[in-house]
Amino acid sequence: MKLTILSVAYPFAPVGPDAVGGAEQVQAQVERATVQAGHRSIVIAMEGSQVAGELIAIPAHRALDDCARSVGRAKVREAIAKALESEDVDVLHFHGIDFAEYLPQQGPPALVTLHLPPDWYPSGIWTISRPKTHIHCVSQSQASRCPPAARLWPVIPNGVDLDLFRARSEKRGFALMLGRVCPEKGFHIGMDAADRARIPVWIGGEVFGYEAHQRYFREQIQSRLQYTNHRFLGPLNSVRKRRLLAGAKCLLVPSLAPETSSLVAMEALASGTPVIAFQSGALTEIVEHGVTGFLVENGCEMTEAISQIERIDPSACRKAAEERFPLRETTEAYLAEYRRMFEEEWRALYDECPRVTPFASPEWLSGWPLNLQKVRRNGKLVAIAALGEMQLSDYRDVLVQDRDAAEKLWAKLPPCTLDEIPPDSPFLEAITCKTEDASWCPFVRLNDLIFPSKLEKNLRLQRHKLQQRGGEFCLASLGETSEYLEALFELHSRRWHGEGVLESEELKAFHRQVAPAFARRGWLRFHGIRLDGRLCAVLYAFAKDGRVYYYLSGYDPVLADCGPGSLLIHEAMRYAIEQGDCEFDFLRGAEPYKYRWGAENRINKRVLKI
Repeated sequence: MKLTILSVAYPFAPVGPDAVGGAEQVQAQVERATVQAGHRSIVIAMEGSQVAGELIAIPAHRALDDCARSVGRAKVREAIAKALESEDVDVLHFHGIDFAEYLPQQGPPALVTLHLPPDWYPSGIWTISRPKTHIHCVSQSQASRCPPAARLWPVIPNGVDLDLFRARSEKRGFALMLGRVCPEKGFHIGMDAADRARIPVWIGGEVFGYEAHQRYFREQIQSRLQYTNHRFLGPLNSVRKRRLLAGAKCLLVPSLAPETSSLVAMEALASGTPVIAFQSGALTEIVEHGVTGFLVENGCEMTEAISQIERIDPSACRKAAEERFPLRETTEAYLAEYRRMFEEEWRALYDECPRVTPFASPEWLSGWPLNLQKVRRNGKLVAIAALGEMQLSDYRDVLVQDRDAAEKLWAKLPPCTLDEIPPDSPFLEAITCKTEDASWCPFVRLNDLIFPSKLEKNLRLQRHKLQQRGGEFCLASLGETSEYLEALFELHSRRWHGEGVLESEELKAFHRQVAPAFARRGWLRFHGIRLDGRLCAVLYAFAKDGRVYYYLSGYDPVLADCGPGSLLIHEAMRYAIEQGDCEFDFLRGAEPYKYRWGAENRINKRVLKI
């Protein structure tokens, strides 16, 4: 399932692997992983940003005063509106501290990543009324500082690409500080601590155009550079940064702010370089005192820690990074959130649509490589069609909230064939199109059902044989889903001598995902026969809105003389009647055995758009 993600950066800092800010680096990492996973990525960010997908550039501003910020945010609002109007955006992802200034009131689901201390954000973000808007933190420390009433999604910790960093056994004689040069980073404290420890400190970073940052650099950093061996290196590209991290004796992080995370500390550990940091926010979650570095209270303790840094084993630093900060876990978590957010909206539309089968649900369809065509009205998803091959879906359908949504979707669809559309589909009722007959789907009406006398007689004989052998009928509970499914795989293979439809591991993986999801929705029915406590026959069916869909079955050939297939169908029909169901659907295929149960035909349609 391919999604389109529109990610929106803080408008006044470029995004990319060489970005100075951690938020911009994280956004670049996640955006690159989004493209690598086959999704479409659109990024709204400052000009000069480096992205893997498509960049919508916002003009840069030299002086970051109130006027420049107002103009920049207006440009972002304009860019978001145009993107939502022209593109099928599935999820919005915001990274800026000022996201509330340009968060659209309507539109697709939105994820907001808080990269900075919670109390730096406007208080109004905790009571945003926009639906489908989810806020999350990047560390437990950060989440603990959010207001108690804040409704947060699960934390997604940051990570680093371990393959890019290498540990060196030989270290050079300098300490390192990296990041934005601003008062809250406390670089002047680190310089004084290194000066007392008689070790030069090299500073890599950028002084942004904020007046307070410029003044801090002039008054606190430049003055300390004049009479020491310390060096200011300016902004670093990723190659040079990695080389310096690997060669540094230690990384100093004298942050005065409650750090929400620290990519540079993670990168240092991945480079086998110990970290000396203030006990500030999430730094206590990253640095293991005495193992991967030291946590200190002030500049004097930082000086003492520098003198003790030889006690830290570089290999322990690298090992900690490998175990705790792999980037893959971070990016997979974001991709899973994108998918979950879109499926939540898709599921809401599905639940609003009448007469839809389980085969049109996101639980069934999201596992297929489909091209999803969508229509939104005032930001809400109101129609969706899944285009692509799905050989195991006996019914295909198009979800439409109403006639207007159906007509707009039909106009939007490219030339295509929509196969196996149920004849009573609201989509078919709403559009004018060319159709053909597709598959026959025999079904039995359960109301006042009377079986042919010959069938009744055979069922009684088969049931008697089964009872004589000690067989017992059973129905799976929610907790038994996995047992019945794995038994079905084995029994179906035995029944068809290794040539059944469930032989491939890919299909097994698909049903291992679908069956529990259907069970949670109350749609799954597993009927079985146990012999001496062991499942010897299983019938796999779905039930929704008074209709039961018989999907597959399997049984041990040793039970063949008892007719386990027929007995399970009979048992499933009896149970369906008890539950008040009105139809038993045999799905596609006009096999003779289906008509012995008194089945009649439902004929699916093939819709042609030329």
